Amino acid sequence: MYKGVSIWNYGQAPTYACARAFADAGFTAISWIGGGFGGMGQAEGGELAAFIRDADLYLTVHHKLPNPDDAAECTLFKTHMDNIAAWQSRHGLLRGLTFDTWYDRASLMPHLSYALERLRGMGAFLACEDFPRTRADYDAHIAPILNPRDNFGILIDIGHLNMHLHKYGDPSPDGFIASFAALPLPVREVHLHDNGGEKDDHTYIGGGNLPVGAVAKGLKDVGFDGAVTVEIIQQKNWSLDDGVRYADATFGAFRRAFDVV
Repeated sequence: MYKGVSIWNYGQAPTYACARAFADAGFTAISWIGGGFGGMGQAEGGELAAFIRDADLYLTVHHKLPNPDDAAECTLFKTHMDNIAAWQSRHGLLRGLTFDTWYDRASLMPHLSYALERLRGMGAFLACEDFPRTRADYDAHIAPILNPRDNFGILIDIGHLNMHLHKYGDPSPDGFIASFAALPLPVREVHLHDNGGEKDDHTYIGGGNLPVGAVAKGLKDVGFDGAVTVEIIQQKNWSLDDGVRYADATFGAFRRAFDVV
């Protein structure tokens, strides 16, 4: 299991100073925002590769599938996928590429297919956030575009799952455990944060009502051993040290629960 953090929540843009602070605090994984990563020039990409290699970090990149009705956004997405594939070909340090799916899922599949084709066989897993949650969605949308060589899974956002179960499902511990058991794909990464079940607060563990023990058991039952990416939003009154401390405590709460279930 990797102790990770979403570096985009610290400052206006990902910076090596922020990433280094987390690496120095014992974090072993960094998640970089997709637009910035896909838009890097070759020199900047080389600098990032040197940093990732020197800090010995497990790197994931979180992008989003484009609005199918926005031609410019779709073109930019392809450019980013080409650039990410070229970076991976040069450096081989990307461990996972994940995507938000904000639009109609069927219309997004050609873009996901393009990403699969560009990264196929290059050593990185691909996954969508919170999709597909059911076998029916997997059979309808994902299975038709997969190749036997694809390393494809799912990213589960734990805060989103908490809201989803409070609004539409069973928010009991058993409900959380069952939601993981029902997933049609292996969990490659989780985004870890807390809320009260009503809105996407992105707060630290203990700031909401997330049943951490049930989340840990559900993940352990499905054999999870990927990146736990803490996705707390940096508060205005926090220093970077405060952010590191809260992220460390949040991962620690999860890790302790995972170790005892």
